[in-house]
Amino acid sequence: MPGTATDVPQPPAGPAPRETQIISAAARQAVAQAEAAAGEAPAGELGVIQVLSGANAGRELRLVKSLTTLGKPGRQVAVITRRPHGYFITHVEGASFPLVNGRAIDAQARLLHDHDIIELAGVKMEFFLQR
Repeated sequence: MPGTATDVPQPPAGPAPRETQIISAAARQAVAQAEAAAGEAPAGELGVIQVLSGANAGRELRLVKSLTTLGKPGRQVAVITRRPHGYFITHVEGASFPLVNGRAIDAQARLLHDHDIIELAGVKMEFFLQR
């Protein structure tokens, strides 16, 4: 009988299963690539912080994690992040910004270069790349 509900084609309830799988696989691949890129050291080099002053002078801290927090909570805190194109320092907490080579960084992440001197919470540190 024409005009009945059974004669009208019904739209699919959702995307076809094959489309969902393609989108999901692409999304999973993008997330995996972003996670892998965040954990890579630039050109196979590992960043290291050597403490130059204070109670821990001479101590070295290898930057093996994608995020390393430095400083004293409540006073001054910064974070060093490892990204595909290098190591970056960002101010997190405190009235004054950390100094890199004697100059205050701003609110943006700043790329660290081999042998940069960081001053944070009254402590001087040297950043260098270990090959």
